[in-house]
Amino acid sequence: MPLESNPEVINTYINKLGLKTETFAFQELLSLEEWAFEMIPKPVLGIMMLYEESPAQTAFKNAEADTLKPQ
Repeated sequence: MPLESNPEVINTYINKLGLKTETFAFQELLSLEEWAFEMIPKPVLGIMMLYEESPAQTAFKNAEADTLKPQ
């Protein structure tokens, strides 16, 4: 199931999990360049990157999962 890359949706969801979004909230970062970081309220505690998984990543993830299965 795809995860919505919308701060409003993510903040609503994370608030239901117990995070106080009045104190900490997700913001949209438009670029990884310095000017974009300057637009984000401080302090920044982390970055969550959402992107589509490629077929190579899926194959690697499945191969790794197979090696971790109990024998």
